[in-house]
Amino acid sequence: MCRMTELQDQVVSTVREYIDIANELLHAGINPHSILVKFNIRGTNLAGEANFSKSLLRFNPVFLEHCTDEFIKRTVPHEVAHIVQRKLFGYGVRCHGKEWKKVMQVFGLEPSRCHNYVLPAEIRKKHSRRQERFSYSCNCGTGVHKVSKTKHNRINKGYGYRCCSCNERIVYEG
Repeated sequence: MCRMTELQDQVVSTVREYIDIANELLHAGINPHSILVKFNIRGTNLAGEANFSKSLLRFNPVFLEHCTDEFIKRTVPHEVAHIVQRKLFGYGVRCHGKEWKKVMQVFGLEPSRCHNYVLPAEIRKKHSRRQERFSYSCNCGTGVHKVSKTKHNRINKGYGYRCCSCNERIVYEG
């Protein structure tokens, strides 16, 4: 069996372990085998994504392969916590709000929103998607946030993105 298949099996196993923890400690009532796990996120920005309505978790195979231990310890339970959060509290709560933080704490993990995986330059270059970037800023002075065209378009449609440091909405510098 190839290394990537073994790593993907490990992720699926970890997903099921965290679903079992949520079922035991939070009475979530989620069938661990009902969650579909895919490894089809491209690029080098997004590590994982949860879609409750489709019972789907998507992961980035580049981060899985190159940041394996931290990815399995942090990203996998982070995304599972989103599934559990939606099951327990519905859609009327913030994605990384107090309900999601509570689930992460039940998992015994620090509820942090953003990953800080570092990929070697040659890997980053090989897997990066080149998009136009737009400059945004926030109130904490962490500097300029470079936002992809996709996020920029979402912001123009009303979706708000927040700074990972101060949790304030970022604003287009235009």
